[in-house]
Amino acid sequence: MERSVTNYLLPLVAAVALATSGCSPSETDSATPATDGTAKPAVDAAAPRNTAEETALAAREAAETRQNGVYQDCLRRPPAPASANMKPPTNAKGMYANKGECRGCSTGWWRTNEPTALHATPDSDAAQTTTVPAETWVYAAETVSFTVPTRGIVVKPGGAFKQCDTVYHLFTHLDEGDSWDKVWREGKLLTYEESKDAVIRWVDALPVVDGRDGWWVRLQQQNGKTGWAWATAREYEFSCKWERDPEDVCASAPKKAPPALH
Repeated sequence: MERSVTNYLLPLVAAVALATSGCSPSETDSATPATDGTAKPAVDAAAPRNTAEETALAAREAAETRQNGVYQDCLRRPPAPASANMKPPTNAKGMYANKGECRGCSTGWWRTNEPTALHATPDSDAAQTTTVPAETWVYAAETVSFTVPTRGIVVKPGGAFKQCDTVYHLFTHLDEGDSWDKVWREGKLLTYEESKDAVIRWVDALPVVDGRDGWWVRLQQQNGKTGWAWATAREYEFSCKWERDPEDVCASAPKKAPPALH
């Protein structure tokens, strides 16, 4: 009888002692550091905030607000008399032809990696004249890139650009990892990179493009036949259009251009 009473009283005494100590089992467990490496560090409410990031964010938001105000002010201004060369020259479908744009490549002998369709003109809707087989040497004689000009307004002046200038983005030039934008302003072709401090707000969304959109190359075969290939989707379907490595297949390229191109 005495042993059963003791067994009953001991847990009761322990529970009363724990309650009077102000602790709880969960608090005791949470105060025990984890030994499995999963414990999370306590958050210090008094830790200093990253004021540099907050200042930079506030500056960007203020600049955006100012530029929005300038943009609206430019739109409210009465339009100046449009000059004859205010807009860039385009074809009937509103596309600008940038001749010589080659995306980091060079003219000369290229080797086809896949069968390549040639068209009479640089237009996917034009008649297909022939298909050049894979692993054939062709001479890249000229290139052209068709783009749709996008109108923009200068909201922050810089370099050659003045506030409220109307400009047109024509194309982005790519060359071995580097890129810069070309824009049209009143008859002049300017490099946007020259005015790194200028900010342009683009107005027009790009319209639906036609079959000429993108980059084309005129190829001449060794038999004298020529045609235009749409190279936008075939950047890796040609060999030797980049650097001509004498250790690879490019070393077997013909040494002279086709007779008609001499």
